[in-house]
Amino acid sequence: MNEDVFDYMLCLALCHSVIIEQSESGIKYNASSPDELAFINFARFCGMEYLGLNRDNQHVVEYRGRVMHFKQLHVIEFNSDRKRMSVVL
Repeated sequence: MNEDVFDYMLCLALCHSVIIEQSESGIKYNASSPDELAFINFARFCGMEYLGLNRDNQHVVEYRGRVMHFKQLHVIEFNSDRKRMSVVL
């Protein structure tokens, strides 16, 4: 995966408000919108898997055996005026 595609997949895996549920069959994502669910599932399909929050409240993502941690600094929630949500990591 080239660097631009890697960065894009990383954004899809991190810029959301998805909550994970652990089950015996693996990780299941719970999203407030179908768009967020589609984005994070596509990132997982491409190998960039969101693993949830760790004990230090950092987002954890795995790609090809490499585990990465990101601290979420701020979330600007979706609203009808902006028609978007923003995440600062």
